[in-house]
Amino acid sequence: MIGRCARRVLWSLPDPLKLRISGAYRRLTPARRPTQDIIDFPPDIADREELRAFLADTDIFGSAPEEGLNYLSHALERFRITLAVTPPLEPGDQVLELGSNPYFFTRMLERRGVEVTCANWFGERADIGAKGQQVVSSPRAGVSREFEFDHFNIESDRFPYPDGTFRLVFFCEILEHLPLDPVNALAEIHRVLRKPDGVLVLSTPNPSRSENLVKMLQGENVYEPLSGYGVHGRHNREYTVSELSDLLVDLGFEVNRIFTADISPAPPQTPSGVPGLELSDRGEYVFVVARANGPDRWRYPEWLYQSRHALSRAVLPDLVVGRNDDLQSHGFHIRETMIDRDIRWMGKDPEATVLLSPPSGGQVMLRIEGAAPPEEVGGDIEVLALVNGNEVSERVYAGQGWFSLQFPVEVEGGDQHVVLRTDRTWRPIDVGLSADDRELSVAISSVGFAP
Repeated sequence: MIGRCARRVLWSLPDPLKLRISGAYRRLTPARRPTQDIIDFPPDIADREELRAFLADTDIFGSAPEEGLNYLSHALERFRITLAVTPPLEPGDQVLELGSNPYFFTRMLERRGVEVTCANWFGERADIGAKGQQVVSSPRAGVSREFEFDHFNIESDRFPYPDGTFRLVFFCEILEHLPLDPVNALAEIHRVLRKPDGVLVLSTPNPSRSENLVKMLQGENVYEPLSGYGVHGRHNREYTVSELSDLLVDLGFEVNRIFTADISPAPPQTPSGVPGLELSDRGEYVFVVARANGPDRWRYPEWLYQSRHALSRAVLPDLVVGRNDDLQSHGFHIRETMIDRDIRWMGKDPEATVLLSPPSGGQVMLRIEGAAPPEEVGGDIEVLALVNGNEVSERVYAGQGWFSLQFPVEVEGGDQHVVLRTDRTWRPIDVGLSADDRELSVAISSVGFAP
């Protein structure tokens, strides 16, 4: 079995020697997993040694050239696979590359004539404004190239681009480094992609790769070492194929292609003889091609987040259940679908809270939309809203279906918390509708302010 140190030595060897050693290793070892996706490498990336020489001609790593060359040796196959699965682009298509530094992939794209918008984040202490520049010289070729980049935090900032700006966004080897809010990054990518044909190309390490399985069976730790570059310098959370697929679909993407692949010359062998061992999706990296489809959504699944109430912030002016309710509401039951709308039932807590962001202060109309209880409940329910200490209310009647309530209210500038209450609850089990014993009142689909 070849360990991590041995593989690093292999990565640093010239390609011809590395491929001979890798081929001998594979001939001597049994098959590790079912055949992975067959990758068709276009002519510009077919010659690995030529591509390595082109990318290695760089001074971007300054006083740590060995670190840069080791990174390139490890990442070269990943670069090739990523570019191989990238869909064709038309002249004029806008492309965004997040995490462009050290510009290896950027240079590969530019060789294809693709103009790239670069974006990086070097931290609050980097003393960089909204835009920055880095000069990359190629000593052997005798040329220099200045790369301009937008500087922003993808976990907390709104990307500095209008909706639907880009045909393609590359999000490669970044997701695993995010310690706080990967959903914000993916939701913002969805927002700035063109609909319905904007494409996300993503790559990230696979936590269920064979290397990790072998380590766990041997009682070894699978976590990354701490990094001298700080919290973003290490892998904080890696994602399996099923997790990535679920997360992307939840955020409005249509996953067109997702697979795992090995990029090392001789990755560790999967142990044989383990009863019930699933061999699929054990490659070192996950590669995804996904299309932006439908409205932008900020959904924070329970399998990924705990203490979700602490994430509260306004990403849209209004609350729209199914889009931003995980961030901008509290005290409701779980999200459900009623006919063609996403809804949340009130009644989980005595009060429910909605976070809204009106465009300005003064008198506006508060709009509450939702569904009344079924007619089996009987009677009516009073819906009350508290805005800046002032309470407004109106009654809805069982069986009336969808309702839309509007109230004139005064608001201040900035984000506003609206408290919702009702004067009674009911249980489906008590009225013979189902075995559901939850306390429910009315279902809410959206809440917002209008001029």
